[in-house]
Amino acid sequence: PEGPASPLAGEGDGTGGWGRVLLPPALADERGFRRDLRRFYPEEERRAGREAAIVAELHIDASGRVSSFEIVRSAGAAFDAAASRIIPLLRFSPALSAAGPVAVKVRQTIEFRLD
Repeated sequence: PEGPASPLAGEGDGTGGWGRVLLPPALADERGFRRDLRRFYPEEERRAGREAAIVAELHIDASGRVSSFEIVRSAGAAFDAAASRIIPLLRFSPALSAAGPVAVKVRQTIEFRLD
């Protein structure tokens, strides 16, 4: 998860498949993520000047890839569809426990903001 200026902000419960997570996953390519946000921003929403945020639960595997996700707070069909195209492209550094990389579930907010 990135800092407050990032369009990706997250939280987790601190546990993974093998016990307490010592190091949570971190977004590996914020520049690529911002590019994808611009690329998939719903055109109709952009023209209307609308911004939104969706909340999703991401299941991140031990290699840092999103293995599955579900949108838990919708921002409307167009923004949800855009988020559903972006989320599978996200890459993270693996979460680490004392035993090594672990799969985790984190809640993420993805913010669609006009620049």
